[in-house]
Amino acid sequence: MTNIPVLALPRTLALVDDDAEYSEYLAQHLEALGVDVHHFADSNDLLTSDQPFGFGFYIIDLMLPGVDGVDLIGLLRRRTQAGILVVSGRAAPDVFANVIDVGADMYLAKPVTFEQVVVAVRGVHRRVSTPIPKAWVLEVRASRLAAPDGALISLSETDLAVMQCFLDA
Repeated sequence: MTNIPVLALPRTLALVDDDAEYSEYLAQHLEALGVDVHHFADSNDLLTSDQPFGFGFYIIDLMLPGVDGVDLIGLLRRRTQAGILVVSGRAAPDVFANVIDVGADMYLAKPVTFEQVVVAVRGVHRRVSTPIPKAWVLEVRASRLAAPDGALISLSETDLAVMQCFLDA
């Protein structure tokens, strides 16, 4: 087993894969490295759990009972910026582009070793856990407010005046 610093891995991880044997052994491997793994054999089980968007990381298979893996990634991206690694045997020419476009951080094609999964989790987790300072920006000339997530909010003249008062204060 590779000597991997525990601090480089997420504290909690949701493993969403219907392959019971693979999931059991991968979960054991990650738990031995100090990760609290919650396994879901069905994407609906994850989505109806107590905290579906509260995990520090997600490993997702694409061929799942319930919500399809690609759709699940899209749903997760609406509510969390946690790392998402796809580990799947789905073979199609556009799979890689689809999962990255919908919000996954990385894709590994099965078969894959547990060490490869751990290295991928560590790399993605390092990136997503490094805080990037974000701020609200008042764009006076465009009469809009830019949110930290990139959303643009159009402002009326009154809204713009109130926001300018906040800035002046």
